[in-house]
Amino acid sequence: MSGSDDSSWSRALMASSGIALDHGEASQQRSAEWHEAGSAALTRERLMQLASHREAEVREVIALRGDCPMGVLATLAYDRRPQVRRAVAASARIATAIAAHLSTDRDPSVLRALARNP
Repeated sequence: MSGSDDSSWSRALMASSGIALDHGEASQQRSAEWHEAGSAALTRERLMQLASHREAEVREVIALRGDCPMGVLATLAYDRRPQVRRAVAASARIATAIAAHLSTDRDPSVLRALARNP
């Protein structure tokens, strides 16, 4: 297991559980859209727009939101970037059908996140 997989999974778990993430140097380098995606004031319309953002980090934050619509989670479960699929697998809102799809994922970090999701 590589360290980057662990830190990404840990970040996904912390975000999905509502634990504050470190907003040190790394978050200062994040895009405005990344910050917007995690905002409590994000509208549903804007959430839908950000769910297809070009930056995988933005889509990852959207997948971890407690208010992420099930249809968006289902779409993000097919994302080409493993970090986004890992975030879907760690989501507290994941549906059985989405979990079943992700259980066949080839990326081990996605499978670990899914296995650790209660």
